[in-house]
Amino acid sequence: MVCLKWRNVWIAILAITLSAFAFAEDAYDAGQAAAAERRYDLALASFREAAGQGHRQAQIIAGGMLLYCGRLYGGEVPCDRIEAVKWLKLAAAQGSEMARHLLQHAGTDKGSVTRTAP
Repeated sequence: MVCLKWRNVWIAILAITLSAFAFAEDAYDAGQAAAAERRYDLALASFREAAGQGHRQAQIIAGGMLLYCGRLYGGEVPCDRIEAVKWLKLAAAQGSEMARHLLQHAGTDKGSVTRTAP
């Protein structure tokens, strides 16, 4: 009886985990679609959703969008180095070399990080 209870708990945990992964993947796909249509504000919102669910590629893209902001995305994407660094550090912690490179470019090794345009 006790084993059956624990089995049900593990099945529930697995179902929730898979559901969260599917949600992150859907948000990431929505971000890709919005970016392809050059709707960068919507793309960033979708990538933030996916990034918040732990999607490594979405973390890299959201960080990059916030880091390069106006240079690449016009006025649709705000410059926010603090948030960019947050996403990039999470992706780097998951083993992303691209995120590590972008963190170096963001100047995190030089001390303070600001919300202003680079």
